[in-house]
Amino acid sequence: MAGPSNEELLRSLGLRGIVESAPAELVEAVIEQESGGDPNAVGAPIPGRTERAQGLMQLLPSTFKALGGRGDPLDPVENKR
Repeated sequence: MAGPSNEELLRSLGLRGIVESAPAELVEAVIEQESGGDPNAVGAPIPGRTERAQGLMQLLPSTFKALGGRGDPLDPVENKR
């Protein structure tokens, strides 16, 4: 069973949080560039870091938390807040 589309997720979020002031087209472009739309994407190792970028927007876990993320950064709704 396929998950919600990026458009459906953006609509469900009401573009709140970090994407609130960004045009939906920009957020969708970032998602396409960073993860190809795969909410389970995990980035390559970063030299000198122990964490990897995760989720649709490819946020580092520390950045995810600093931006107010709650729960799992691989959760597509949480990753796009």
